[in-house]
Parts: sequence; C-alpha cells; structure tokens
Amino acid sequence: MFGNVDPKKLEKIMKRMNIKTETIDAIKVTIETESKNIIITNPEVMIADIMGKRTYQITGNETVEERIREEDVKLVMEKTGKPKDDVVKKLRELNNDIARAIIELKKEEAEE
Repeated sequence: MFGNVDPKKLEKIMKRMNIKTETIDAIKVTIETESKNIIITNPEVMIADIMGKRTYQITGNETVEERIREEDVKLVMEKTGKPKDDVVKKLRELNNDIARAIIELKKEEAEE
C-alpha cells in the first residue's frame, strides 16, 4: 500500500490525514495459509482505522515454513511409532516428504 515507508513516518502522515492509528507491542505475527505459515519476528504492528475499517501494517523479520498437515503427522507416527515432536521436526527438515520421513525415522530407530 505505502511501499517501504518507515512505520513512524507513515503514522505521522496518517495522523495528518485524520486517520486514527495505534501500534501493538507484538512478539510474533503468524499468517497461516493452506500451504505455508509466514512468521514475522520482531514485528512492528500498526493499525489504521480508515472510515471504520481496520488495516494492519506489519514489518519485521520474515520466515516462511511449509505447513505440516496433521494427517501427514499422524500417518508418519503410525508407520514409525515416533512421537509427534520427532515427526514434525523430520517433516520440516525434509520439506514435508512423507515417504523419506518414514524411511529416515525407521533407519534412525534401527541404528539405535
């Protein structure tokens, strides 16, 4: 909407335009989509109320994670007998490759 404008400067501009703004002291912002999660750490969050409609501007450090589907986690847990945390970690490591996760988790078990 406003490009790479500094949030503080944008807040001043909007105040002059009689647009109400507020900031939120957020720790982390997560945007969940069907295929991925966008995680913004150290966020600066500004809310602008423009004619009764709230608009959010978020800046910060972005990380994108592929979403791990619950049914995929359950399937790998059933096939390997591994706990959920181990399965989720392995699926993230392997970009949600279910077959490789099963093979690698079984291989790790055999090596133990």
